[in-house]
Amino acid sequence: MYKVSVVVPIYNVEKHIVRCAESLFNQTLDDIQFIFVDDASPDKSVLLLEHTLERFPQRKPHTIILHHSQNMGLPTARSTGLACVKAPYVAHCDSDDYVEPTMYEKLYSCAIQNDSDMVICGRLHHLDGKEHAELDKPLMKESFIYSFLYGRLSPCVWTRLTRTDIYRRVIFPTANICEDVVQTAQLLTFVSRVFFLNELLYHHICRPMSLTTDNRREMIEKKVQQGITNFYLFHDFIMDRHLAKEEDFIIKKESIRFLYLPLIGQSGVCNKYLHTFQEINFCLLVNRRVPLRTKLFHLLVILGLYPVVRDTYHFFIKVFLKSTLSLF
Repeated sequence: MYKVSVVVPIYNVEKHIVRCAESLFNQTLDDIQFIFVDDASPDKSVLLLEHTLERFPQRKPHTIILHHSQNMGLPTARSTGLACVKAPYVAHCDSDDYVEPTMYEKLYSCAIQNDSDMVICGRLHHLDGKEHAELDKPLMKESFIYSFLYGRLSPCVWTRLTRTDIYRRVIFPTANICEDVVQTAQLLTFVSRVFFLNELLYHHICRPMSLTTDNRREMIEKKVQQGITNFYLFHDFIMDRHLAKEEDFIIKKESIRFLYLPLIGQSGVCNKYLHTFQEINFCLLVNRRVPLRTKLFHLLVILGLYPVVRDTYHFFIKVFLKSTLSLF
């Protein structure tokens, strides 16, 4: 009997898969199942994974490598892996990321000790040699869905350990962008008890040309369309259950429009930004729950000052913070 199953989709990660696999096979939790899903990766990712597994013979009987005959996308790969899960708790790990050696032992212990349906830990984002730490900070008086819609609960699926029987109720999307939002929105309606472990146990690597950071115009427009498709999947799911009001989706709508920001300044892009979910253009500026930073960026776009003022804005923010902290 396993305690935890970890599902790991694989596609074009030959530069990262060894580090990821080593971090998983070095886990301090013994009763753990690893399910790797080869989503028809065209590189040497699977071969490198198999070579790495040879160095961990104790993990071989508990490791499965599944293969798609053609590329199906991240959501389908995760769904394929979930079908083979044998543990009462399941977690996801992206194959270009890595985890702390105690991650799944700590998450599982918290789940058992607190009788939790879900346990969430913190994460470190790595980009260009810099690290940015994130912890979920929900307000206890709010529902999980409300905290999620207003950005106090991250949609990231990799920092969570969830009861398998609950996860099997999730309907996976087919589009890649915001697919984790669709999963998380459903899970947060199903869970009753969530434990927040305030430790940074997951390392997320932001790759320059990954699916989420490829800023070519055709890719940005494709991402926006996929994001809109997935938005309506979780929007309708939540609204059908009367768990939120239409105005509560304002930040999620803006997060999809923000995909256009790297292209603002190019012909026609600002117009596309403003006409995507155009009903929120005014509401963003007056809604008290929208973060000030989001309002400022939106205002700069409307005034045609983005991205010209953006770098100046960041500079003054840094100077303000530096001078403020020096007072203490």
